[in-house]
Amino acid sequence: MLLCTFLVLLSSTPSEAIDFARDVQPILASNCYLCHGPDPSSREAGLRLDLRSEALASAIVAGRADQSELIQRITAHDEDRMPPDDRPALSHDEIEVLRNWIDQGANWSEHWCWRPLADPHPPNMQQAWCRDPIDGFVLSRLESVGLEPAPEADRATLLRRLNYDLVGLPPTAEELAPLNHSRTAYCVLAERAVNRHLQGGCQVPIACFAELNAEGTGLYMRGLVGSVDGRTILRADIEGQVQYAEQLGVQLAEQLLAQGARDILAEVYGS
Repeated sequence: MLLCTFLVLLSSTPSEAIDFARDVQPILASNCYLCHGPDPSSREAGLRLDLRSEALASAIVAGRADQSELIQRITAHDEDRMPPDDRPALSHDEIEVLRNWIDQGANWSEHWCWRPLADPHPPNMQQAWCRDPIDGFVLSRLESVGLEPAPEADRATLLRRLNYDLVGLPPTAEELAPLNHSRTAYCVLAERAVNRHLQGGCQVPIACFAELNAEGTGLYMRGLVGSVDGRTILRADIEGQVQYAEQLGVQLAEQLLAQGARDILAEVYGS
């Protein structure tokens, strides 16, 4: 009798609240919007799943997943299955997310970047790991999915992460050396990385993406061509030596052209 009562209570426990923008829209965008989205040229059956009013008019019964044609189609095992046979079927977890979302009312929501700013109260997490109110949000989410925080990284690792984020380049060996002797070295180096970012380091990640392996043609642009070191150009730019950086850039371009880079790129990209 107690077991039966427990099972009834367990089955009646509400599912975790489904967020449309976080949980549902990525599934619909990856599997449904191609044929049932905003592009009229590829839309089929006159069905749109990107608009709540149109989805509720034909494919979704809010609060009743079992009566919604969307669920019936994505769980079908015949020619009615959606997406069609030439595309992968939704996974069990994806189907359950859509099912729970419809049962919870099929609420739509804007992407978080379009929502008004809010001032939520940090979760009260009684753990020494939380040194900042933001840590409370992180730890609460980790615990909700049965995870524990990763061990704290050493200062050298933290400095490398910070430099890649702000500057786009790793710290030098000379910069890392003081970390072994001084507790304040990390703060000094971190402040230096922030200052570099403010002086133009935000341009560096864009330049880093210029690395190219032209699909087996033998052309590699990894920032080192001939006598011009791409790292030198980036550092000159970061440190505000604009004229010097421009001169190096011109020299690099001339060497690339001399090595036939224009012909190789034209062959690869057909232009």
